[in-house]
Amino acid sequence: MKYLQLFILFTITLTITSSCEKNDAVIPQLTSVNVVHAVINASAIKVNTTGSNITYTSYTDSIRFGAFKLYSLVASDATPLSIVASSDTTKPLFNAELFTSAGEMYSLYLTGQYPQADTVWVREEMSNYTDSLIGIRFVNLSPNSNAIKVNIKGNATQLEANNLGYKQITAFKQYAAKTTNPNYQFEVRDAATSTLLTSFTLSYTRFHNHTLVIKGLTGVTGTNAISVFSVAPY
Repeated sequence: MKYLQLFILFTITLTITSSCEKNDAVIPQLTSVNVVHAVINASAIKVNTTGSNITYTSYTDSIRFGAFKLYSLVASDATPLSIVASSDTTKPLFNAELFTSAGEMYSLYLTGQYPQADTVWVREEMSNYTDSLIGIRFVNLSPNSNAIKVNIKGNATQLEANNLGYKQITAFKQYAAKTTNPNYQFEVRDAATSTLLTSFTLSYTRFHNHTLVIKGLTGVTGTNAISVFSVAPY
């Protein structure tokens, strides 16, 4: 009987100890990185967030030119991120260990002309809009453009961005978001000559922030011609 009591006591102690150990499990702290693809002549890119080698041929996740994707990563002072073009996965376009903090959001803009890539890294500071407002900003990722300026169509004298050089990004600016005005039409011009380079109509999401990315090349036509795309609101 004495041995049975000791066995039961040992079993209870072991169970309690195991339960305590389970409660001490470390929960990874996450961060968000939005990868934006504006690399000319790179039709699609693949993003490796594992920190290890992967077989890209069987890795279906990709980002097309003029698009983006949001990734959740473990926050660290050395968060691994590797990006390749789907046309040649043996040569990274980008390979680095990023400093990220838990609960933060970052944007990684990829630009330039394949096989080279330039980057813009942004730690985001988003505004929350409680009224009928949105936020809009502009980033110039056109490698051969002069400084640009942006105006709302029909009002060329009031500038929404001015002298925006390559890889430069504006702060978010507030715009009214009312049912009577469901979109904004922007014109992108050469800052020095006022020549119209391209235009874009933004159909926005209320209470959110929108980034308008100016990509491509001036003076060309087709897929690589200068144009604008919107990064998903957040």
